[in-house]
Amino acid sequence: MKIPLIIVPIMGDTVDMMKRNMDEALENIPDKFYLFEQRIDSPKERLSYPDIDSLLGHSEKGSLVTDRREGEGRCEKGFYRTDEERMDNLAYAALKGAWGIDAEHSTPQDELYRLVDMLNNIRSHKKDNSTKVIISAHDLKKTPNLVNLVGELKEVGKLFKDFEVIYKAAVKAEGLEDIHLMGSVVDRVKDDFTGLSITKDPALIKAAADYTRKNMNNYFTFGPYREGKGSADGQPTAVELYDHFSRQIETFIK
Repeated sequence: MKIPLIIVPIMGDTVDMMKRNMDEALENIPDKFYLFEQRIDSPKERLSYPDIDSLLGHSEKGSLVTDRREGEGRCEKGFYRTDEERMDNLAYAALKGAWGIDAEHSTPQDELYRLVDMLNNIRSHKKDNSTKVIISAHDLKKTPNLVNLVGELKEVGKLFKDFEVIYKAAVKAEGLEDIHLMGSVVDRVKDDFTGLSITKDPALIKAAADYTRKNMNNYFTFGPYREGKGSADGQPTAVELYDHFSRQIETFIK
């Protein structure tokens, strides 16, 4: 039994604000089992490649680099980028050794093919590059047919057959059954899949958070460095997740 990888979202209106948030996270979270998610769709300013360098180099911790699309939970105040710009940024992050990049499944296929070509070119020059590719889907309006959704994710994943791929789905929960349905999909797909339930209903927020705490089969999960700094409502903090997962392992060992 292992603790799911805890990923701490880092957001901010500016690159400097993101760095300050990273510093706060480093001061307040035990130095175990977590990475940063660099939400480069959150700054209001256009990011340059040196900005991405600066974020990746600010901490020795690995980073998942995320640049959300419209309809996939992009930060509303963030600087808008085209899909071409998004893929260029992700490829650059991979070149600079990012732990992972999030190539959302709704990205136009021609841009996904272009990303594959850029990643292959990086590998041809840097044989030790091991950047993982996350294929994610976010449906914040409803709970889709999860069997179909997993199938769609896996189809996109075939484009990245020469890379380590992890699948992620975050969907709206209308009720407890949706939360448990997402858990059952994670149980079926196992190590290469992460499922998250998103809701604005206060009662369901707690239920989804409790379920996240209990589910040890997620490849990774998300927890902010402090309450209110998450990328979705109701996320347990990284410290809460770590403490709970640790207690579960201790109980299992006993």
